[in-house]
Amino acid sequence: MCNYKVTSLQSGYCILEDKSLILECYKGEFTVDELIAIKKRIKQDSDYDPNFNVIQDISEAIFQFPFNELNRLIELSSEEQNIIHRRSCMLTTTPNQVVMSLGYDMLKKDLPVYIHVCSTLEEALHVVGVKKMERPLIQQYLNTLKSQLTKAN
Repeated sequence: MCNYKVTSLQSGYCILEDKSLILECYKGEFTVDELIAIKKRIKQDSDYDPNFNVIQDISEAIFQFPFNELNRLIELSSEEQNIIHRRSCMLTTTPNQVVMSLGYDMLKKDLPVYIHVCSTLEEALHVVGVKKMERPLIQQYLNTLKSQLTKAN
């Protein structure tokens, strides 16, 4: 079951405890401060686990900050003491999104997080280990999350 949470007019998430998976969706323009605030809010969720795999749909996001600001996001992740291993997929459609995602991966240094940049949800679901028979349900959850953001705007 997915309990959808809208963190702002442009972002939302749901945590699937039974799948050890977090779905995040971002639409519109974002500064690094906005992304940090969103990540902090997700971490405060009582169902949050730093070792859950993550699918971040950033295919409709526009990043309004320079590449070097990624270090601030990485610092936030570095503060988490309990990460043992996490797989994170970033769904992208533009060169800017790819560069930012790969930049995050390059700068993360010793964080035990595997970052994968992909252009299809099917690939992202495969990378985070979602079984084939469960994929339509996860896709439905992500589509519903996206529609929640569309309604909020």
